[in-house]
Amino acid sequence: RLNGRRLTHTPMRPDPERGFMRTSFLCLEFLPKGQVALGCQGSGKVYLIDSKGNCQSRASLHKASIFTMVSVCTFGGFRLITGSKDKTVCVCSISNGIKPVPIHRLHFSHSIRSLCPVPGTAHDKVLVVGTAASDIFWTNGLEAEGESEYQREKRTPIVCGHFDGELWAIDVDTNHKESRRRRFVTSGEDNQLIVWDMEHKTAITRTLISDMPDGSGASTYPLRCKRRRPGATSSYPLHLSSRAVALSPDGACIAAGTNSGVLHIFDATTLARICRKDLSSYGRSGSVQAIGVLRYSPDSRILAIGMQDSTIILCDATKRYASKGHLRSHKAPVTHIDWALNGRHLRSISADHCLCYFDINKEQLSRSKVNLYPRVFRNTRWKTQTCIFSYPVSGLHLRNHYHRSDFGTGGVENKSKSSAKTEKTPAYILSVDIANSRKLIAAGDQEGFIHLVRSPCPYENIGKRTTHAHSVQAAQVRFGSDEEVLLSVGAGDRSIIQWRVNSTAGEAEKPMRVVSRTRIYGVEKQEDFSIG
Repeated sequence: RLNGRRLTHTPMRPDPERGFMRTSFLCLEFLPKGQVALGCQGSGKVYLIDSKGNCQSRASLHKASIFTMVSVCTFGGFRLITGSKDKTVCVCSISNGIKPVPIHRLHFSHSIRSLCPVPGTAHDKVLVVGTAASDIFWTNGLEAEGESEYQREKRTPIVCGHFDGELWAIDVDTNHKESRRRRFVTSGEDNQLIVWDMEHKTAITRTLISDMPDGSGASTYPLRCKRRRPGATSSYPLHLSSRAVALSPDGACIAAGTNSGVLHIFDATTLARICRKDLSSYGRSGSVQAIGVLRYSPDSRILAIGMQDSTIILCDATKRYASKGHLRSHKAPVTHIDWALNGRHLRSISADHCLCYFDINKEQLSRSKVNLYPRVFRNTRWKTQTCIFSYPVSGLHLRNHYHRSDFGTGGVENKSKSSAKTEKTPAYILSVDIANSRKLIAAGDQEGFIHLVRSPCPYENIGKRTTHAHSVQAAQVRFGSDEEVLLSVGAGDRSIIQWRVNSTAGEAEKPMRVVSRTRIYGVEKQEDFSIG
């Protein structure tokens, strides 16, 4: 306790009713009469301590730990507001400054981590609530007697984001002229599918990927089948975690794949569930296998699915995504897939850096097969450029491509004992993408760096620019429908960064700015760096 200019220690005296009990406190709040309110861990109790360290009273306000506590003076009197792990906010009045008495409660979908009253608005009745699910709510209910079930379900956050596991899945709507909104979609290991608006940098709508918390119907295979399961850091089970998402080119459907091998199809406008397919039985081993990558054909009729067991499954979108073809030329998990512009060819990359080409029979997908002569594809025009090994991006993998710059280093320093000279080994490229104009290429590596180069880049140091974007791996990079917007996703930090590209090939050097750089998508922060 701070007494004048000295910091003194005042031990807490035992409760006159229950005696002394050793416990932990997670939060505290100073009250107007010199008291201190302490939020207890586990039991959900609030202790009121006077200036001498005596316990005046205690009250059981919650059923779990209290994480946050604030006090506010309103026209109705003094209020003490607490937020707990039991997903409720309790508004209390302190009668005669002795004991908090609950007035009403606000219910949320996740535990409460932060509370902040907004003074001077609507008689101090506005409260900002932050939850453990990266949601921030704006509520008007400090003096209300309670809330109805309808109000609880219709409450929408002003800011939201992904909050658990890692974030690897993102796809951009290339048909924004018909939908009239520039949007993109993400899915994470927190069982969330979110559609974002690029212009307003807010979430348009979101839904749960799987509505089966017990896993019923998601997978019927025993838990002992653990072959090639993803090393997920999420607290959610496999059937509630997703690392692959795709938005159809016509803008009608969204496909999301879970780590248990279940494919979920949603309507792109309302996010209503269309169908659900379990694809684990179509793999090599018949066990639970994660979906690593999803990619629609240019005409939106075929969905290519890369599985963790090195199998590519071709599903017919016109027949409720029935499995019609299987490609088994890889020996490692499939990580990247690209379609040719005519929809009759496909190329894929596996985790062992193997590049395979396939001929797709659109009439009978079961007759699709691998093509062992890659030279015939040298003049093929590809709809997307996400494969990290191909001619346009071959310069990204050269030994001396990364070097020190004003923004740090994009490689790893290796110092040999025989030579004092420091060598630069390139960081592993995780994702690439090419703009629609075919003039710029973006790449993200395992150290969180974003690289922008001219296209094609067959050699090193061809008009490139590197900047540090994420604290961990830059899992995915995607250009918008035009080359003015670039999106990057961090795996471990679960952040979505929107970059504004102000430079085009052939023009003078112009700056490129960060529009949004935050874990919770929607807060603006600008940073300039130039493109060579």
